[in-house]
Amino acid sequence: MKKLLLLSLAIIINTKVFCQTLTVNVVGFNPSEFDAFPLNYFKINDTIVDYDGYTAYSAIHIAVFDSTCTPWGTKWTDTSINPPVIYNPDHNFGQTNGDGIARNRAEYYFIFGYTGPYTLDRLDTMINSIPDGYTILLYSWQRSRSSFAQLNFPNFVNNVTNLGFANYLNTDSLPFIFVAKKGNPTSAQWVIGDSLRANITMDYDLGCASTSTFINNIKHSPLQVYPNPFNNSFTINLEDYTKPYTVLVYNSIGNCVYDESKIGVLSNISLANRPSGIYFYTLLNEEGKTLYKGKIVKQ
Repeated sequence: MKKLLLLSLAIIINTKVFCQTLTVNVVGFNPSEFDAFPLNYFKINDTIVDYDGYTAYSAIHIAVFDSTCTPWGTKWTDTSINPPVIYNPDHNFGQTNGDGIARNRAEYYFIFGYTGPYTLDRLDTMINSIPDGYTILLYSWQRSRSSFAQLNFPNFVNNVTNLGFANYLNTDSLPFIFVAKKGNPTSAQWVIGDSLRANITMDYDLGCASTSTFINNIKHSPLQVYPNPFNNSFTINLEDYTKPYTVLVYNSIGNCVYDESKIGVLSNISLANRPSGIYFYTLLNEEGKTLYKGKIVKQ
């Protein structure tokens, strides 16, 4: 099976595609091993749907594909348009990502942590809202905690078991991939890694070949900012950009709390002496023009 290092990304927008095979690649990792991020992705045929995950805590990612193979996107407000446009307004299920927190676009996965405010009971509610016949992808690379889920979120465990994931309770501290058609547990397939750092891949026949709104229309996005949320520092990965640039970080009331010039692909941004909360970053080129903007959360 192919292994792909992502340098670009695709999106969904009014184009005909004949979807057949969903390919998912997951690399388990420890919180300090961020090199694994670009190796986590899923695609339909040869079109990348989404990648990375921007989380360094124990969590489950979920992606949903409707009967035309179109994936659900997170709620996102495009503020570059006046007036702003809200995409996928009904797709806020209490997940930790979305609406520009990590990327200035809709994302095609939803992240739910095992602990904290974004717990698996919200993921359970999301799963219950998905119509029968839709394809559900669940995956985790950061220390799956199935025994913790069994103790604290029994309804979620029952729901996953009913989807067809008979071996979910065997995923403790291991990466996994699970795919099934909701309402048809016999359609379920899964792969569980044999170690925390295992690289696992799975192909799944989506069984659809019809007009979809899935595209290849998103512009190349070389910026990666992770982890999000973060504890003391986060990393900016600006692929292929070799010129100097400036990183500005503002707190929630608009005060600049970080202002440094950088050069190189990787930059570590420390806010260790700053309180928890929401921060906004801006990257400027040598002429002072904005390269990227985004939002990031300190835990």
